[in-house]
Amino acid sequence: MKYIIGIDAGTSNVKAVLFDTEGTEILVEAIENEPIYIGATDIEQNMTVLWDKVALCIKMLMENGPAKAEDILAIGVTGQGEGIWLIDDNGVPVQDAILWCDGRAVDEVEKVTVDDPELGRMIHKVTGTPALTGTQLMLLRWMKQNRKDVLDKASTMFFCKDWVRYKLTG
Repeated sequence: MKYIIGIDAGTSNVKAVLFDTEGTEILVEAIENEPIYIGATDIEQNMTVLWDKVALCIKMLMENGPAKAEDILAIGVTGQGEGIWLIDDNGVPVQDAILWCDGRAVDEVEKVTVDDPELGRMIHKVTGTPALTGTQLMLLRWMKQNRKDVLDKASTMFFCKDWVRYKLTG
């Protein structure tokens, strides 16, 4: 029999689900996620810990389910919303990810929605998302102002799902 694996790296849980080719759920493995709460508004996540949890969920799925590696046809990946997940040229995280629910970029959002509403409208039109504190663009602006040294070490910027896909495939 052939199978498909679905991975969801959510904010509160990491899940791996084994499906048959008809879409029937065969087995679910999940591990609680560990966002890092810093003060009243800052929410980060250790990228390596998240990946380790994804890998462990896949391992448990394969150990506890009927599928063998050669039975897997595909893997689909979803993950928590925007945020900013940065790696260097060697594929190593340059800091903990800043999550989609983080609030530190409030001043950047105000600059493009209140101080320059035309820019805010353009951002929404082009990206399909309004300027919010946890969107990648606003966090990138915040990083440029507040953590330029860290940002300068980064070569690639991901969303959570992209980080997981990178770790799965290199």
